[in-house]
Amino acid sequence: MTKRKIAIAYFVIISNLIAQWVWQSPMPQGNTLNDVKIINANTVIAVGNLGTVLKSTDAGETWNHINLGTEMNFNSVHFADENTGYILGAEGTIFKTTDRSETWAVLSTGIKITHYSICFVSKDVGFVCGYYGYILKTTDGGATWEKKNSKTINTLNKIYFVNANLGFAVGNEGTVTKTTDGGNTWKGISVDLAGELKSIFFIDETNGWAVSTYGKIFNTTDSGTTWSQKYFNSTTTFYSVWFADKNSGIAFGSGAFVTNDGGKTWNQVNSIRSIKSVDISKSKLGFAVGERGRIEKTEDGGTTWKTLLNDNWNALRSIFFINRNIGWAGSSFPGGIYKTTNGGSYWELTTFKEPCTKLYFRDENNGFVFGYTAFKTSNGGVKWDTIFPYDSYIRSVAFFEDKIWFVYGKAGIYKSTDNGNNWVWIPVEGIEQWFSIFFVDKQKGWAVTLQGTLIKSVDGGNTWEKQNLVKRLGRQAVYFTDENNGWICGDGGHFFHTTNGGDTWEEQKTGLVAILYSMQFVNKKVGWAVGTGGTILKTTNSGENWIQQKSNTTNDLYTVFFLDENTGWAAGGYGTILKTTNGGTTFIEEEKAIPSEFSLSQNYPNPFNPSTTISYQLLTPGFVTLKVYDVLGREIATLVNEYRQAGNSTITFNARHLERSREMPSGVYFYTLKAGDPSLRSGHGFVQTKKMVYLK
Repeated sequence: MTKRKIAIAYFVIISNLIAQWVWQSPMPQGNTLNDVKIINANTVIAVGNLGTVLKSTDAGETWNHINLGTEMNFNSVHFADENTGYILGAEGTIFKTTDRSETWAVLSTGIKITHYSICFVSKDVGFVCGYYGYILKTTDGGATWEKKNSKTINTLNKIYFVNANLGFAVGNEGTVTKTTDGGNTWKGISVDLAGELKSIFFIDETNGWAVSTYGKIFNTTDSGTTWSQKYFNSTTTFYSVWFADKNSGIAFGSGAFVTNDGGKTWNQVNSIRSIKSVDISKSKLGFAVGERGRIEKTEDGGTTWKTLLNDNWNALRSIFFINRNIGWAGSSFPGGIYKTTNGGSYWELTTFKEPCTKLYFRDENNGFVFGYTAFKTSNGGVKWDTIFPYDSYIRSVAFFEDKIWFVYGKAGIYKSTDNGNNWVWIPVEGIEQWFSIFFVDKQKGWAVTLQGTLIKSVDGGNTWEKQNLVKRLGRQAVYFTDENNGWICGDGGHFFHTTNGGDTWEEQKTGLVAILYSMQFVNKKVGWAVGTGGTILKTTNSGENWIQQKSNTTNDLYTVFFLDENTGWAAGGYGTILKTTNGGTTFIEEEKAIPSEFSLSQNYPNPFNPSTTISYQLLTPGFVTLKVYDVLGREIATLVNEYRQAGNSTITFNARHLERSREMPSGVYFYTLKAGDPSLRSGHGFVQTKKMVYLK
């Protein structure tokens, strides 16, 4: 078979070039980690979703981010020796280092499908496996790849070599495929048609283990020719397996189970869960990584484990700072308040353990917490007093001087004019769910229901009148910068904006489908909104355009808070806290509005001589080619041939820069953009051709 030649582009990695929202909780980050590899006694690398690469040089005590300039998910990492390593990304993309991760090269297998596992038996000879039973082999360190016949069309999830000749790949429908000649030929074996095998491990050439997402553990004692089921737990999903010898092993996944009698009995380790991958060295140093950034460490070959980073289940619904150092974050489930005194570098759980949906502090001592009821402190949280007599679920609170208003459920609005000591119930017509309330001063305020009803008060909340707003399900938050300028956000990524105090509203679309839970403006032009899937949007022109920022997470974000145009925090699910000190702006590339579709623009100028500009936009990230052809369909030039992020791009084509053998005569030419896989029903693929004229 023909090998695919791949161009290599080297670049130096500089941390934090792209991400201007940085993780503060959990630390070092909270994205799922899919694989881990120990390089030596001190150095370990873990890879995961959204381009996450973590490196420790002190045996896991501290971790540093390696920024590879991409948000693609990394599924697998393998080091052939201490210097040479490979990280497997999306659509055949591979990152390679030959200097202990100081610099990386971008390679490609040439086949734009998802590969799930990479394994090298030397620094030059390696394999990847993935969709449709693909197994590819390289003998030149990843420069070229050759497809091998795996004898299956089932997705292969893990490839593993016992030695240079003996190797296995496992995958869906219980597939095991085996090679005994260094990966040149493969023989398929079916273990369990109902199983999705995720991992395989061999103690020696004959004794091996495999695990499935259906809670099954399999064993072979004849080098993979036959397999027998050794354990089954219907409530467990297994992702990884490792054995120290014929008797002692551990299987990881949604739970962890150990055996010390060769798999006859298995006992659950209750402290370990949500693991995707494990690597344990001959010196018994080991690491297990998994969902939401979880990292476990062992120094005795897996007998005992120390949690370095626990997956966090806190749903942080509110965050508030009184200055650049002192702030609080509140969790609705499980209940609790966290406090920082160093700008969020470290968060400490306070003694307050009740659910929190909103918190507010006037200064370091005087603060309020709202959740299923309301609390007040005058000594910085040492003691909290209940200030509301009823149990309720308070969704939103507004403060102005000593006045407080809040809404919950269908009960309407409550008001206090003496810092929460006494409350007055203000009934509001209707039975809809009140979701958000905001007061711009002590008289003028607005409240909105989930169902889309908007009301306004001009007398401090004593009376309310409905306003003219298109009723739509999914209103989440209302915010005003003054008595005229305000916004409402919610489901479907939609905003509504008013410039006359709510008398009329104009819809502002973002092109997103996210639910927007919270927003804040620092003036009438600059604001942010956050929502599902790690969405962070920023506007600098009163919402005429909303720019999506790189949040580096897919966790839902429920709350956002800014002290000024630069310093802000966002918080949300799984204990996520992100911070920016430059307004969230990316400083190695311009912020770009999210395109609502794929498109290829007409070149300009047209006709042209000798150069012209071609612009295109990508709805989703993916592999992109942009090529120029003559009227006979012969390729004249390749302008783009690489993985690109979603957004708008522009490239200049100069006809005089072609090789002499491809000099262009005057005439009609065509340029074609291909993005992603045009055959996908999801729409994440695109092909378009346009005509241009070259005049000498």
